Amino acid sequence: MHANPNDDPSFDLPDRVEHALHSFWQGSSREFDRLLSDGNGDDSAVCGLLAGLIDEHAHVLEVPDRIGDYAIAQQIGRGGMATVYEAKQERTGRIVALKLIRRWGTTDRARFRIFRREVDRLARLKHPAIATLYDAGITDDGQHYFAMELAGGLTLAEYMARG
Repeated sequence: MHANPNDDPSFDLPDRVEHALHSFWQGSSREFDRLLSDGNGDDSAVCGLLAGLIDEHAHVLEVPDRIGDYAIAQQIGRGGMATVYEAKQERTGRIVALKLIRRWGTTDRARFRIFRREVDRLARLKHPAIATLYDAGITDDGQHYFAMELAGGLTLAEYMARG
């Protein structure tokens, strides 16, 4: 049987974080929750490691002028799954956060299922602390995106860097 790094003290923190992230991408946050609440006093180390992973992959790519009905103003974030842009929906004039899902080659189907699940869940959620989903679609070249309420504040990397 495959060992669970969160149950085995011989695994170091990066292995435990990698395992938790893999479980998260498979649709379960349980291992991530265990990692963050295990009481071992290294919460700031976990946050620092995650912030480093985000920064490592946050290089800026060329920002497109348009994605579907959206005029792109600027890139506002980039993570493991997607790039987020501030954009203006042409037909409504609404300013949105437009999340463009990154292509991953052979794992696209699994990532698309995660994307689809996120869109489905966001569409059902109604709460003042949760951004409203406005639209979802596919670009002419086959990339998936969704548009949601644009909220101000810190990026995840900025928040985690503050501990």
